[in-house]
Amino acid sequence: MVTDDQRKRARQIAEAIWNFHNERGHPDNQIATDQSGIEVLYMGKLAEFEYTNEHGGTVDDALKAGGDGGIDFKIKLEFTVNVKAISYNGPDPLLMVECSEIKPDTIYVAAYYDKAKDDVILQGWAWGASLIKENSVRRFRRDGPLNFTTLIAELRNRKFLRDHQVKETK
Repeated sequence: MVTDDQRKRARQIAEAIWNFHNERGHPDNQIATDQSGIEVLYMGKLAEFEYTNEHGGTVDDALKAGGDGGIDFKIKLEFTVNVKAISYNGPDPLLMVECSEIKPDTIYVAAYYDKAKDDVILQGWAWGASLIKENSVRRFRRDGPLNFTTLIAELRNRKFLRDHQVKETK
């Protein structure tokens, strides 16, 4: 469970990232249409904080023109981890990774953002290579990016990540 201090920090980071990209005229590449860009960034940072609570590491708050490059954390075996937050709570929720950003050797962790509780629950994970091979591609808004998708119910158990966690990253 994320703490109130982590919620406050996630909000600050999300606003800073949003302002940084807006001031530079960078395009909005969010997948969802029912939340503001800041809310999407906030959910993502909360998911990263929850990941650090369970697996160690530090949330990256650096402002970079190209974002974090799809690397949120590294684990002992030197695989990169990218946490993807969703807020959809209907049937068949999906892990979604932008096609233009996916990396075969990255571990993608799905996290569910519960708006009522303002908290995040880590779900499961998939290799980028598996998502590419599965080749289930969808666009969630007319001008939005293409995304590799897979059902969260079909993701791998997080035990592997717990067994290979690190305490410090980046």
